This record gives sequence, structure tokens and C-alpha cells, in this order.
Amino acid sequence: MSNPIHLVLLLALIAFLIVPAVLTAQYAARKGRSFAVYLVASLLIGWPVPLLVALVMPGRPGGQPA
Repeated sequence: MSNPIHLVLLLALIAFLIVPAVLTAQYAARKGRSFAVYLVASLLIGWPVPLLVALVMPGRPGGQPA
């Protein structure tokens, strides 16, 4: 049987790492940047750094990725 603490740890991982990474990537995509690049960067180095980059980078006209 699975230990209940494993479920709690899995939910915490999702809540604190994966969800903010996806939200960061969505924000960058709305500014016209690549969703996939920001998602991978957020998962590899942590979501605060790509979020700061997305906040500082200017948006592209029309919000379309290049």
C-alpha cells in the first residue's frame, strides 16, 4: 500500500513547482514569447527567474511568438 505522505508530497510538488511554471509560460506566451521555452526553463532552473525575464522583456506586437 502507498503511504499517504507520498500523496501529500506529490501534491506539494505540483502546487509549488509545476503550476507556477505553467503560469509563467502562459504569461510569456501572452507577451508573444515561446510557451515551450519558458516552460522548460521554469522546470529546469525554477520559475522565479523566467518569470522575472518575462516581466522585463517587452511584449511583441500582436502577442504572437516569432
